Amino acid sequence: MKTIAISIGIVAAFCLGFIVARWPRAESDVKISGAEVTTNDDIAFQEYESLVYYLQDTKQTNALKELNDFLNDERVLRLDADLSVTVAILQGLRDGKTNATLRFLENRLDTQIGLFGSEYSGLPVVLQKQMSLKPLQRARDYRIEFPFKSSDKASEEDVTNAFQVLNDK
Repeated sequence: MKTIAISIGIVAAFCLGFIVARWPRAESDVKISGAEVTTNDDIAFQEYESLVYYLQDTKQTNALKELNDFLNDERVLRLDADLSVTVAILQGLRDGKTNATLRFLENRLDTQIGLFGSEYSGLPVVLQKQMSLKPLQRARDYRIEFPFKSSDKASEEDVTNAFQVLNDK
């Protein structure tokens, strides 16, 4: 019975960790170079907080430790990837490789749009209703203003499917 509870806790932690990793800040509007940035972390944090309280109340300290270890690992891996990408972008700009850097960022945007749409669609409806779709709307507005033709057909299909989320709302 204890093994089943720990397994359920780990699976829930994985799902929650994925959500937390995708929405790294509390829902807020931040200005970066004149553009507003919105995130949905308060929703994921509330889910995390509920799970932590449940694990504490049911005295599942091993599962709680595993959850915290997993989330810390996820954060470090995400930060590692963000650092690498940021340095590569800055280096490309400093080296005058603006066209290559723009192509990289445009492809990255398509990947992020596709991932957001896929992950959002996989959320329970109650969480979908709480999520802000402002970032996806901004991405669609950007794509309308600056069309980009990816060489990857699957990526283009993912972007189309993600934007369908906005049409369905």
